[in-house]
Amino acid sequence: AEGGGRRLRRRLAARECPSSEKSACELRAVPPDEELLASSRSSGDFVRCDAPTFASLNHSMLTLRCPPQRQPMYSIGLNPRLYKYMEPTLMPNGTEMVSAYCRFPDVRTSACMRLGREGKSSNAAALQRGCPTLGHGWVLDVAVENVPRARLVRRARRLRARWKRAPQATSAAAAPPPTQPLQGTNASAVRGLDVDVIVLMLDSISMRRFAHGMPITHALLEQWAGADGSSPWRSFRFDKFAVVGSNSPRNQLPLMSGYTSLEWARDHGGLALDCIVPGFPEVRAPRSHVCQRWVFDDYKAAGYVTLFGTNMCDWGVMEEVYPFDTHHPPTDHHLMEPWCHVDYDVDKLYFRPMSRCLGGRPAHAPLMHYERQFARNYAHVRTLQWTIYLEGHEPSFRSMGQLDADLAAHLLRLRADHAERTAVLLLSDHGIHYGRYYDGAKAGPQEHTLPLFYALLPRSLLAQRPALKAALCMNQRRLVSPFDVHATLRHILVYPDTPKLPDWSIATYPLRPRSLLEPIPAERTCVEAGVPPDVCPCQQQ
Repeated sequence: AEGGGRRLRRRLAARECPSSEKSACELRAVPPDEELLASSRSSGDFVRCDAPTFASLNHSMLTLRCPPQRQPMYSIGLNPRLYKYMEPTLMPNGTEMVSAYCRFPDVRTSACMRLGREGKSSNAAALQRGCPTLGHGWVLDVAVENVPRARLVRRARRLRARWKRAPQATSAAAAPPPTQPLQGTNASAVRGLDVDVIVLMLDSISMRRFAHGMPITHALLEQWAGADGSSPWRSFRFDKFAVVGSNSPRNQLPLMSGYTSLEWARDHGGLALDCIVPGFPEVRAPRSHVCQRWVFDDYKAAGYVTLFGTNMCDWGVMEEVYPFDTHHPPTDHHLMEPWCHVDYDVDKLYFRPMSRCLGGRPAHAPLMHYERQFARNYAHVRTLQWTIYLEGHEPSFRSMGQLDADLAAHLLRLRADHAERTAVLLLSDHGIHYGRYYDGAKAGPQEHTLPLFYALLPRSLLAQRPALKAALCMNQRRLVSPFDVHATLRHILVYPDTPKLPDWSIATYPLRPRSLLEPIPAERTCVEAGVPPDVCPCQQQ
């Protein structure tokens, strides 16, 4: 019965998005190496997040539910000072993250088994806090809360009203640098699609690994692709979404800014983001460094409140522009601080991870909680969220499974509360590019070039704009790149008018970014999409 249901959904989806002419990009058929996959999976060694959870932060009130032994303690933000906890305590105004400690003398977590098998000093502190036989039984928990700011609401309403009245939308991000003019727009009354936008990035996960490693979320998205209207969201899967480089900076900087990394520009003759500090990482930007080239700046100018978050202790690829404690953050809200804690091992995200737990919570859980609070707190204005999850950044392909059920539940909660007014881009920057499978399997390098990408849009919006739906249907079978995703994000603000984009006519590389909200030609090549020959997945090219 389940198989029949899947076949019916595929037939309905095909009827809603009929096949079009043959594309100039046909993917090479490279089967996965099941033996190497099994070997890679066996190399992953994970522990459950089974420590007690006891901290909550609700309307700035901190509550710790601890056993009576020893004095519970907490710290605020990244300030190392520890405070004694006596009773529910009102935190200082604006507090969004608290680290708390309770002593559970009789608790022995599965993490305890790891000490000795992998004796990294950076793991030892975290393990000893949860292992009574090795330490004092102290357990970490983290509580986060999005605190809305009235001034942001006032700014958003003021700028949104101005945006709707303006004959031509402008923003700091759209303003051209002296040597990089931008293409114009002939908009007469810019309104755009008038939706909230959520970008959920699952770092280092290919489309194929997503389907196998996160089956719950994959099945949910495939179900939402059907024409039966059972979900207020309609999902579109882009199987020919290709990388434009090997690593995160080469792919995420085009997504966020429309410009390239310094290395990409050096290698291919592109337009580098002029805010990047030359000499990174040896040279870091000062705290006063300012950059207004991001898609976040466009959305702020259009009356949006913005959020960036990642379960890692930095600005992601934007650390090439900002120090951690910048005076000019690119978004209105951000959350990275929980993953800077000494008890969360920052080097566990790569190569041989030990656990992805903040105490008893999966490392992704506080970020998802913060996202949903942000959406609820700013439900009466427009919002842009951009969050990055690092679970996929390891070569055994097992850690992404720990994210699967929680991500599906997260999407269901967002759908229940916000689907009619929200567009979601669920994507990755690239597939895994190191490890046993990448190095040894023929399919490894190809999977690296074809990352995950789904777009979710409200069915009510698609019903009102049939040309938009037709373009998305057609472009599912077109070659697209991170440059096109950036163009799409800007196009959302001004649709059906032409978005402002970096003018690549002045560059030596013949890139032509295209929005997914308009039909992309079937004859499009890797060069036109900004995909260099060494990562082009098309068999003809």
